Amino acid sequence: MNRCPICKLESANSGLHHIICNSEILECKDCDYHYVDCNGFSPADILHQQESNSSYFGKNFKRNEEYSEIISSLITNLGIKDILEVGTPLNYDLLRRIHESHQTDVNLSSYDIVEFDSPDYITLYTDKRYLLGLEFDLIVCLHTLEHIPSHEILDFLELCKNISKYQIFEVPNCYGTDMILKSQDHPHYSYFTERTASKIFGIEYNIQLRSDNRLLVVDNLKNKINFKNERD
Repeated sequence: MNRCPICKLESANSGLHHIICNSEILECKDCDYHYVDCNGFSPADILHQQESNSSYFGKNFKRNEEYSEIISSLITNLGIKDILEVGTPLNYDLLRRIHESHQTDVNLSSYDIVEFDSPDYITLYTDKRYLLGLEFDLIVCLHTLEHIPSHEILDFLELCKNISKYQIFEVPNCYGTDMILKSQDHPHYSYFTERTASKIFGIEYNIQLRSDNRLLVVDNLKNKINFKNERD
């Protein structure tokens, strides 16, 4: 019996098959969560699935520009200095933009299981165990949560809460079969909707549906900065 990693209720087969992972996509009727059961994947399997497709990550430069402006505002208004990006693409475009704007005023770190040639101004972590005990002002996790093994998501979010003061997450809004099929062209293990995100993050987080079917999730930053609530 498969149980939803989020609400622990029984999951059913959605009838959809994930091509990259060669696995069935399961669904939970209670929280609308669609996911690949990653319990049978070894760490080497996860690394291979993500690394084999890493060249496709980080190509949304418009989004990076948008978030570099948001983060710059937070640096100025909140005195943020230590920033961790989770899921840094090979081109590290967002961190590069932040560095070019703020230089040594900020300390930039990255956590990703796929290694990249990081410049001297980025501290790279490839094992989340090394994050334990560290403290960051801000964690930025843009279109990465869907790449975290589904059975590890809740523990990963708890880690983020424990090591950072503020967090910004953004994930695809995968409502309906068409959006799930579109998203599963990538090594995604999770498919979120507004209902799913509300269940995962809880009432202390603010969830907004943005343009291009993106779900923005922030913690108490919702009272610190004006995020526009964009809808198509």
